[in-house]
Amino acid sequence: PNKGSARPLQPDRKREPRDQPIRSRKQSTKARATAHLLLALLAVLLSLAKPCHINRTMAPKKARVSLKAATKAVSRDKKPSLPTKYTADELLDKAEELLASFQPEVAQQFIDRALTMQPENARGLECKALLLMDTAEDMAEARAHLERAVAVQPDEGAQKFMYLGQLSEGQEAVDFYTKGIQLMAAEIDELTEFGEQPEEEAVSLNEQISSAFCGIAEVYLTELCDEEGAQDACLACMEKALAYDPMNTQAMQTMASIQISMQQPDQALEWLTKSLDLWFVPTPTDDDPDELVAVEAAAAGEATAESEVDGVAPTGHELPPYELRINCAKLLLELEQYERAIEVLLQLAFEDDQVMQVFYLLGWAYQLDGDLVSAAGSLKRAHELFVQNACDSPDVLAHIKELLAANPEVAGLEDEAMTDS
Repeated sequence: PNKGSARPLQPDRKREPRDQPIRSRKQSTKARATAHLLLALLAVLLSLAKPCHINRTMAPKKARVSLKAATKAVSRDKKPSLPTKYTADELLDKAEELLASFQPEVAQQFIDRALTMQPENARGLECKALLLMDTAEDMAEARAHLERAVAVQPDEGAQKFMYLGQLSEGQEAVDFYTKGIQLMAAEIDELTEFGEQPEEEAVSLNEQISSAFCGIAEVYLTELCDEEGAQDACLACMEKALAYDPMNTQAMQTMASIQISMQQPDQALEWLTKSLDLWFVPTPTDDDPDELVAVEAAAAGEATAESEVDGVAPTGHELPPYELRINCAKLLLELEQYERAIEVLLQLAFEDDQVMQVFYLLGWAYQLDGDLVSAAGSLKRAHELFVQNACDSPDVLAHIKELLAANPEVAGLEDEAMTDS
C-alpha cells in the first residue's frame, strides 16, 4: 500500500464483555450527571452534621466584623474601658475628679474623648489647659486652649481668665485678671439678688477674687513697677484683696513686699508677722516627741486634735502653698529675720528635700546668721541639686559658689568627706 495514504495505527479499544449490554452515549452521560448530583447532596448533608468553624482569615468581611464586635463585648465585661454613651459634660465631670485625685494620665483620656465629641467645648478646653499647666508639659499649648475657650465663651467662666493672667505679663496679665474679677463679682451679685448664696460658694468666690487682686499687685510690683501710679495701684489692689478675704496670707505677704519697696521695714515685718501667725509652726525641741509629730502633721497639711489643743498647728488655717512659703523666707531674709527664715526653710526641707532653692536660701540664711558649718552643708547640698536637676539659674549658681568660697568651713567638710571615704 501507498505509505503516504496510509492511516496511523490506532490502539485497540477495550471491548466490553459480551454478557453486558452495550450502553449508548446518551445513557452514559445521564448516569454521570446523576452521580455528581448524589455526591453534591451527600457533601451538603455531611457539612450540616459537622460543627461550623469560621476561619477568620477566610471569612467574609461581615463575618469578621461580627466576630470582632463579639470579642470586644466579652472584653468589656472583663476590663473597664472609657464610656461610650456619656455626654461630654459627664466625661469632664469624671476628668475633674481624676485631676483632683492626682491621676492626670487617666484624666487626659476623658478630656480628649470629650473634646473629640465637642471640639469647641469651653469647659473641655479649660480642663485640657489646666492639665497641661499642672504637668508643665507645654505652656504654649495650654495658653492656646485657654484662648480658644475665651473665643467660645468670652463673657462666661472666670477661671480661664485667671489662668491666662498667670501665663501673661504686664498690662495683658492685668487685663485678664480684671476680666476674671468682673465675672466673679457678677456671679456673687446674681447669687445675692436671688437669695441663693451658699456659704461655701460665697467664700470660694471671695477668696478667688482676693487672689486675683494679689496677682495684679504682683504685676505692678515687678513688670509694671516703672509705670506712673504703680505704687498706688498696688496698695489699692491689696486693700480690695483683704476686703474680700481678710485671712488671705498671700495678700499679707504682698503687703509686706510693698512696704519693703517703700522703704518701710517695720510695717513690712508687721504684715509678714500677721501672715506667719496664721500658719507658721515653731520647730519643737527633740525632748517633746508629741509636739514633733504634730509639726510633721501640720507640715503635711494635716491638723490633729492634739496639736490644735496644744496650739502647735495653725488654728484652723491650712498651710499656704509651698512656693508662697519660699517667698515668705525670702522676705524674712530681706528684713534680716534670719532665725525665723531658717525655721521656715527647715520645715520646707523636711517636706521636700529635693528643692535646690530651699537649700540655697537655707545656706545663705545660716551664713548671714553666723552658722558657717550649717551654711557649708546646705550650700553644698544646693550645688549638688543644681547640677542634678540641671537648673537654669546661672545667677543663683554664681552666688552659691561665691558663698562657698567665702566660707572657711567648706574645706573642713571636704577633708572630712575624704576621710570618711
